[in-house]
Amino acid sequence: MPSINMIAVRREEKRRQEQNIRKLLYAILGEIGLVVLVAFVLTARILVTQNQVGRLSERVNALQPSVTKIQQLQSETAELMPKVQTLDGAKAIYQRDYWTKAGCDKLPPPLAMLVFDAAVSSGPGRAARWLQEAVGVAQDGLIGPITLAAVAAHQGQGMRLLATYQAIRLRFMTSLPQWSHNRGWADRLMVVLLASTQMEALA
Repeated sequence: MPSINMIAVRREEKRRQEQNIRKLLYAILGEIGLVVLVAFVLTARILVTQNQVGRLSERVNALQPSVTKIQQLQSETAELMPKVQTLDGAKAIYQRDYWTKAGCDKLPPPLAMLVFDAAVSSGPGRAARWLQEAVGVAQDGLIGPITLAAVAAHQGQGMRLLATYQAIRLRFMTSLPQWSHNRGWADRLMVVLLASTQMEALA
């Protein structure tokens, strides 16, 4: 028959086992709770991320027409660039070979318009000589101080000078053998004359 001491020892051992079991159970429950908490946080984070991705996708879809338009404009710009470069080159040629050579940069704008048009169609030298004839100076085809002084002397007579210049030019055109087949040039000369008279008056 077990002694009282053995019974007490067994009871103490049983009590310790029960405490260990409870500790283990608490530890397991704690681990489960932590796992559940982590799972909850991750789920919430995933939901927030999905919501952000959804909003971002909506913004991207909203911007798509603008992106398409930009791409279209970029394509059109790339196609136009060779033409722009060609136009820039043509402007440089016309400025160098006609505008500057005919002395247009030194003339009042309305008169410069007529002289430039004449230089392009008949050459800068002839355009300059017509101007010199119109203002009554020697016709050497070079727009210098004498010619510019004569132009300045026509202050207040700008309309008359413009008309005289175009009349001299028209006289030359009608003297050409092929004039009967180029009556359109008469219209051109009058259109340019009218355009020049609508510009700022000669200084």
